[in-house]
Amino acid sequence: MKYTISSAQQIEDSKTIIKTVLDLNIHHDMKRKVIDYLLWNITGAFGKFNTKYISDGAKISHGELLNHEHVFTKKGLIQRILAEPDNLETILKDAIGCIVTKEEHDRLNKEKNVEGWQRYINAKIKVWELNEDILYRKLDEMKNREFMKLPFDLREKIFSIKPAKPFDYNMPNNEQV
Repeated sequence: MKYTISSAQQIEDSKTIIKTVLDLNIHHDMKRKVIDYLLWNITGAFGKFNTKYISDGAKISHGELLNHEHVFTKKGLIQRILAEPDNLETILKDAIGCIVTKEEHDRLNKEKNVEGWQRYINAKIKVWELNEDILYRKLDEMKNREFMKLPFDLREKIFSIKPAKPFDYNMPNNEQV
């Protein structure tokens, strides 16, 4: 039996479950484990390799191993959620996925005391914001990893993506056009 749920419903259900878990009288580590899993559900709702943001390296990759990176680390998000459960909706706005190369992923993991887009700035990783139309394509019908191995210009042709635009780190996400 194939599990069928819209991406939007998956995100909303994940938020609801997180709210419920926060109110349960269960061990702290179990809460962390469940929230960790649900953060993956949120950032990968449109497909693990079908995010709104893509690094310059991933954009021009030709068969390189790619990673789904959490812009704000899952560890940091979980800490914030557990410390400030009343701010859950605001915190979950930072549950953002970005596709990066393995080499970029390794550079980001070296940025230990910073969160969010500052990690990308420090690691000197340029990010592109894709046209949102691609998020609604049915990439889950093909192997995402195989598709992402194709050169970006070919992926653009396949899905008629409007050109990606450079992401402005200095502009809050909700003000990006």
